[in-house]
Amino acid sequence: MGMIFDSCIWVGLAAGQVERQAVVDAAGDAPVFTSAISLGELATLKPKAQA
Repeated sequence: MGMIFDSCIWVGLAAGQVERQAVVDAAGDAPVFTSAISLGELATLKPKAQA
């Protein structure tokens, strides 16, 4: 089987609002899938400024 994370998870991850490890822990060993809509939303995000 596998997991599909809602786009809000991917957007939060890309924006730094969700910790990477939280996503890894939630998925465990299951395959994770995304949708074209999620990819489109990520494409519209501006990169976070690096300090």
